[in-house]
Order: sequence, then C-alpha cells, then structure tokens
Amino acid sequence: MANQRLKGQEVSLTIVADGNLQTELTDIRSFDAEVMIENKEEGYLGEKSDRFDEIYKGAKGSFELHMHSGDYFDYMRSIIDRAQRNTPDVTFSVAGTMFFPSGETRTMAFNDITFGGQPINVPARADYVSVKIEFYCSEIAVISG
Repeated sequence: MANQRLKGQEVSLTIVADGNLQTELTDIRSFDAEVMIENKEEGYLGEKSDRFDEIYKGAKGSFELHMHSGDYFDYMRSIIDRAQRNTPDVTFSVAGTMFFPSGETRTMAFNDITFGGQPINVPARADYVSVKIEFYCSEIAVISG
C-alpha cells in the first residue's frame, strides 16, 4: 500500500457548546491548531553557549466557516453571553478528528475553550460570507481511536 498523506477530506471538526453539538456549523473551510510552547534562553558566565528550557503555555486554534443558516449568530450570542458573565458556566469545546489512510484515527480535543476575535468577511457579491473563529485553551488531549 502506498504511503498516503492526510488530506483535509479526512479531517472532521466537531463544535460543542454547553454539551450540545452545533450541527449547523459544518461548512468549515480551514482549521488551524497550535500547541504553544515558549522557549526560555539564558546565558551564564563561564559557559560557551546559552541554556534552553521550554514552558508549555496551552493551545490555540482557529477555524473558518461559511454560513448556510443564521445559527452562527446564536453561537456567537452564547459566546458573548459567557464573556459578559450572563451565562458564566457555559463551556465550549472543539475536536478535530483525523482519519488517516492507514485506518488509524486521532482526535485533538480542545476542551473548556475561550475565544478571541471572530471577524465576518463579505469579500464580494459572488463570494461566500465567511467567519473566522479564534480559540484558546489550557490543555489539549490527543485521543487514539
């Protein structure tokens, strides 16, 4: 069997708000994730090179989607409500599942996420309207399945 690489068609993104799957937020164009690690560097007298250390700082990500219904605005409202402490106990999660050609499956789970900006882009008359959602979390879980 050829050693095929993972493509976007083998990646599924799941969005959950307060335990409810957001079934209408499915037209996802792109997904980015980053494990944030800060590198510390220090030089000491009498040594010929610096010493390095790393600090885990959590994870961040973003996804861009097209809208086919007004459900995104309900999702946005729930994010704003939590940020304004109207519903402080609501939790959000994002999971990216990768179905490798070999049959192996891995899921990156971003739980209890917080949000950054959410620009809405209307590029031109004939183009699709898109939204980019940025998120952050303290821990990322990688699950084999």
